[in-house]
Amino acid sequence: CCFQQKPPKKVLDVGAGTGILAMAAVLFGADELLALDNDPEAVRTAQENIRHNNLAEQIQVSGAALREVSSSFDLICANTLHDVLAAMALAISQRLNANGRVVLAGILRGQQEENIIKVYAELGLTLRQKAYQEEWVALLLGR
Repeated sequence: CCFQQKPPKKVLDVGAGTGILAMAAVLFGADELLALDNDPEAVRTAQENIRHNNLAEQIQVSGAALREVSSSFDLICANTLHDVLAAMALAISQRLNANGRVVLAGILRGQQEENIIKVYAELGLTLRQKAYQEEWVALLLGR
C-alpha cells in the first residue's frame, strides 16, 4: 500500500490492541516493530498473540506513551479516535523518518477527515491516499 519498492523496515503501531496490525506488518516484511497501547490488558493480549504466532523476536509490545519513544520509523500506523489522532500529530510527525508514511484510521468521513488532513498537513505530511468503508476513512500521509 505505502511503499512501492520495498516494505518499511521500522514500523510503529500506536494503539496496538490485539497486535494484529503489528503481526501483519512483520509478515509483510517489516524487520522491527514497536506496538504501543495505553491499556494494560491490550498489551497483555498483544504479547500473547505475538508469542502464539512466534513473532516475539521481531515485535516489541509496550505500554509506554508515544512521547517516551525516541526512535524514528519508516511507517507509523494509528487506528484510534479523531481527537487522539489530532493530539498525537506532533509526536507522530517527530518520529517519522524523512521519507516515511503514516496510516491513520478510526476517522469519520467529512469534518473529522478534513480536520485530520489539515492538522497533519501543518506538520508537513501530505495526503497520499484515502480509503472509505461506510462512514469511516483511512488516510495515507507522507512527507
